[in-house]
Amino acid sequence: AVFAQNLNDAKKAIDAEQYQKASSMLKSLVSSQASNGENYYNLGLVYLKTGYIDSARAVFTKGVTADPKNNLNLIGLGEADMLSNNPSSAKTNFDKAVELDKKNYKTYLEIGKAYLAQDKPSDDVSKPDFTNALANIAKADELDSKDKDAEIFLAQGDAYALQKKNSEALGPYFRVNDIDPTNRRAKTQIGKMYKESRAFPEGEKELQDVIAADPNYGPAYRELGELYLQWSSFGTDQEKAKKGIENYKKYMDLTDKSLESQLRYAQFLFYAKDYPTLEQVASSIQAPAGSAKAAVVDRMKGWAAYENKNYPAALTSMTSFFAKEKDTTKILGNDYLY
Repeated sequence: AVFAQNLNDAKKAIDAEQYQKASSMLKSLVSSQASNGENYYNLGLVYLKTGYIDSARAVFTKGVTADPKNNLNLIGLGEADMLSNNPSSAKTNFDKAVELDKKNYKTYLEIGKAYLAQDKPSDDVSKPDFTNALANIAKADELDSKDKDAEIFLAQGDAYALQKKNSEALGPYFRVNDIDPTNRRAKTQIGKMYKESRAFPEGEKELQDVIAADPNYGPAYRELGELYLQWSSFGTDQEKAKKGIENYKKYMDLTDKSLESQLRYAQFLFYAKDYPTLEQVASSIQAPAGSAKAAVVDRMKGWAAYENKNYPAALTSMTSFFAKEKDTTKILGNDYLY
């Protein structure tokens, strides 16, 4: 029972984007319960979410060996294949997983989620496969005939939300709330949908409800920060812009500062016109040399330095940006302007 508790805590940490915390919890579970495949699977998912596909693959492979009757790590390998743009290998792994446990709704639910894995598609990653995702999630729903598992509706909502089909996503997210009122993510997503349809007071209420129930749930602060920024007409209303920056900073403090979240924060500060903080934040981001992200960091440093009248630094950063950014379609009007 203690182990199940620990695994649930680790899953909660993953959901709250506290990946380092989740990773250390799962590593100790893997060593104390070396034959439980679910521990390996969740540790592998943490690696996938933080961009370490090879490490994830190694963990899933160990999980398959350690617990061969459990099909989760085969699904993990399939998800790693999807993220490496190899859908045919992914399908082979998913098919093996189905063979092992074809009557269990969780098999189809996890495969469905794996098809959605690319929620941050970069140039070298294909878009999520929504058709296969929704087909598998529907199969899971059919097998879970009592509708006990809120995760099914959460995945369904995500599949529509990632396609920007917000009106279709709201129904499943509300179902999650009915089944499991403590689910933070569904309510956060509902708040985000209100924000996207510019219903700011309604979105603000949903997100403040999440924070009142769990003041350490980081993603709600991010959405609230973005909501206030848009509500402030991108910095025109100083009061709301300030609330936006405060909430976004709270999100950064509560979660692991992944490269993705730091870049998103930098963009946020630019739109909020907080150039002094932007220059500090952009200067502290460590992006892998030669990656597309490294060019984006130079851009942010250059734009901020220019706005702070730090012209020599702006020139250095923008020169570096143009040297790194080989894809001209990625160069914005602002880049030439600065």
